[in-house]
Amino acid sequence: MVGDSIIKAELIHQRGHGGAFFWGGLGVETNFSRFAGGLGDLTLYAEAYADSRPDAAPLTPFQRDVFVGARYAFNDTRGTLLELRHTYDLEWRSSLVEVRARRRMFGNTMLSLQFLKIINGSRDPALSLMRQDTQFKIQLAQYF
Repeated sequence: MVGDSIIKAELIHQRGHGGAFFWGGLGVETNFSRFAGGLGDLTLYAEAYADSRPDAAPLTPFQRDVFVGARYAFNDTRGTLLELRHTYDLEWRSSLVEVRARRRMFGNTMLSLQFLKIINGSRDPALSLMRQDTQFKIQLAQYF
């Protein structure tokens, strides 16, 4: 941790039927407490992912991608949270855009909303099955 920032790195080596490869990720996360004089905290984060699998390997997301996001925690008694996330594939120029919101409604009940939009998914073979999908999810969870 550096000040109010966290620098993170991951490196994985895997050996299997398709041969050996490395996968890695590097990221930074910075928190701004009581953002703009308010009570809430703003967190900004960015990550980059890459792996060494050949193009003939099975397709997976996050092979050559950049991920950026912002999260605002209102720091209220209901745990209200708003988050915006964007993943961009450097190779295929496709994007996943996601908006999330969460709030405790009654002591032990949480309401969550999620919106996910795929942009230029037809270009990306890993997203081809979802290329025209737009997802909106409402979840109400009760904890005991």
